[in-house]
Amino acid sequence: MMKQQLKPSQGKLMNTPDDRNKKILMQLQTDKAAPISGSSSDVPSNSDQPRNLKRSKWDRNLNNSNMDPKKLKRILSNRLSAQKSRQKKFQYIDEIERKVKALEAEIALLTPQVAVQEHKVALLKMENNFLNQKLASVEEKNGIKDALVEQKRNEVKRLKDIYRLQQQQMQARGMLGWKIGFM
Repeated sequence: MMKQQLKPSQGKLMNTPDDRNKKILMQLQTDKAAPISGSSSDVPSNSDQPRNLKRSKWDRNLNNSNMDPKKLKRILSNRLSAQKSRQKKFQYIDEIERKVKALEAEIALLTPQVAVQEHKVALLKMENNFLNQKLASVEEKNGIKDALVEQKRNEVKRLKDIYRLQQQQMQARGMLGWKIGFM
């Protein structure tokens, strides 16, 4: 028999073998000594299943009237535990799917913003390159001007040295002429 089961996010679980197991487990707890057979009125029948199909493995183990009640109880509690695990798994998967959808929506929202920012970065890089070229040009011009200024300072110094030398030579001649004239 196929399970007719809804995901936990869709509502209640309906008409599953585990629902029947819960009912059987409740019957075991109320009537521990009574053997359980497939024809018991408390056990749900498989009326939703055609008669010509084989019984599912869920029902086969429960119809053994010679089965120990403790073993039957253990089987049923294991089935309930497995169902709880499946429900937790479905809930976990649903939660992960919700997170994925939220992240995909965030990505869809941020992708155009990233494109705009990348365009701005490209423009700023172009502007930075232009300004670096302009700065290099200005520095080159300043270097040329500094070289000219230094050249002119050296020329001024050389001319001052020549002027001082001429002054000293004139003073030396004048002193020499003064000494010669008075001797």
